[in-house]
Amino acid sequence: GWGMYSTLLIDLFKFLDPFLRNTELGTPVMMLYKGSLKVLLVLLHDFPEFLCDYHYGFCDEIPPNCIQMRNLILSAFPRNMRLPDPFTPNLKVDLLAEISLAPRAVINYTTIIPASQFQKDLDAYIKARAPVTFLSELRSN
Repeated sequence: GWGMYSTLLIDLFKFLDPFLRNTELGTPVMMLYKGSLKVLLVLLHDFPEFLCDYHYGFCDEIPPNCIQMRNLILSAFPRNMRLPDPFTPNLKVDLLAEISLAPRAVINYTTIIPASQFQKDLDAYIKARAPVTFLSELRSN
C-alpha cells in the first residue's frame, strides 16, 4: 500500500529539484515547498514507519541544500522504539542494544547500481575484501 505514496512523494521531490537548487524561489514554488514540508511533518507525526522504510529513496531525490526537508525524513523513528535521553551522563551509545539492529529500508539496491563492471567489482570486494585499493580508487572516481 505504501509503495504508491512513496512514488508520489519521490515524483514531487523530482519536480521540486530544479527549483530548489536555486537560492531564489518564486512565490508558487515557495508555497509548494512549504506545503511539502507540512505533508512530511504530518507523515512524521502519524506514520513515522513510512518515512523510516522509504528514507533512502526520499533523501536520494532531495537536493543537498534542502537540509530541513532531509532532517524531517531522517528524524523519523518507529513508534515502538524509545530513544535514549541524550543528556544522560556517560551515555555509551555503542552499548545500547538497538545499535545492533539494521534500519529497515524498502528499496531494491540492484536498481541503484547499474549492471556494469562496477557492480561486479563491488560484489567481489564485499566477498573477499580485495583488492585493497578498491576503496581508494572509489574515492578518486
